[in-house]
Amino acid sequence: MNCGQIRELLSAQLDGRLTPDEEAALSGHLAACEECRREQAALAKTVSILRGLAPVEAPAGLPDRVRRRLAAPRRRMIELMPFLALPSVRMAMAAGVVLALGFLGIWYAEMISSAPDREGRPAGSARPQAPPQEIQKAQVV
Repeated sequence: MNCGQIRELLSAQLDGRLTPDEEAALSGHLAACEECRREQAALAKTVSILRGLAPVEAPAGLPDRVRRRLAAPRRRMIELMPFLALPSVRMAMAAGVVLALGFLGIWYAEMISSAPDREGRPAGSARPQAPPQEIQKAQVV
């Protein structure tokens, strides 16, 4: 086992949740690895300190306040649902999406038409034209 896998087993060992095979692998690794032994000692010390702390009581009414706070956004969304169900609202939203897509399409087309060509010339500039075939033949003769 590598050190990462061993570190995952350290917590389970402190909680007494290791199988005999895992316990044997952990013991073998800890015998050879100083760093993992330090990690085990630090974790054991931390758990010991935490277990020695006195329990703390939650303030009175805390569960009710938490439930109210969690329910409030849901209530607001439910209140908006009938508004969103109106056909006129849905139609207005769809029209807005169509307009936005139209503007994006126009903007994109403008961007493409004003982009320089592969030779670096600005769009719309005159390109050298190849002479017609008849002229080429006449020059060769």
